[in-house]
Amino acid sequence: MTTRRCRACGAELAKSAIRCSTCGTRLTEGDKPSGSSLQSTAQFSRLQVAGLALTLVALVILRLFMTEPTTGRHRHTYNVALSGNINTHEIVGTPTALKITVSNNGKRIPHLVLVVAGMTSWQVLGTDSCNGPGKRLRATVRNHSKTPYDFGQIGTGEQCHVSFNLVPRRVGRPALGINTYANVRRDGTVKTPIQDADASLQWQLSITQ
Repeated sequence: MTTRRCRACGAELAKSAIRCSTCGTRLTEGDKPSGSSLQSTAQFSRLQVAGLALTLVALVILRLFMTEPTTGRHRHTYNVALSGNINTHEIVGTPTALKITVSNNGKRIPHLVLVVAGMTSWQVLGTDSCNGPGKRLRATVRNHSKTPYDFGQIGTGEQCHVSFNLVPRRVGRPALGINTYANVRRDGTVKTPIQDADASLQWQLSITQ
């Protein structure tokens, strides 16, 4: 709404006034707000409202992106977290088990492959997982001392519990390590290592008589 003011003294005028009540100056047509001025004011108000609405929409969209869950951020990459346990003190010839939980926080893994380092001190009686027994793969020349096992597909957001049934066969202080891969080549060797900090495990064990 446009306020009318006296051109002589600047006093505020009533809408229907024909003379300034402060200084007595008679009003002319030029002192009255024009239709075009009112129209411009209305248009400006509409633009302000539209601008505010667009700003609110942009803020809502930005908030949605900023609060996207962790799994959402990784849904286009491989991302796993391993946790596991085994007795740190073992006795030669006494069966034991290495148990691992694999949590897939990224995209679907075609072949969950766990590559085990340090198996020379152990006899593997068997393996089991959410997809049944693991399939032992051929080790590459470069990683001939490591034993890969394929435990099949694991979907986004899924967990897979894996167990290795072992028997320690020699006295010593062997290290045992696990690394994770996401696929297998046609020749049966592993490919696509998962480099996340939580995608590997390491133990220092003691085996006695």
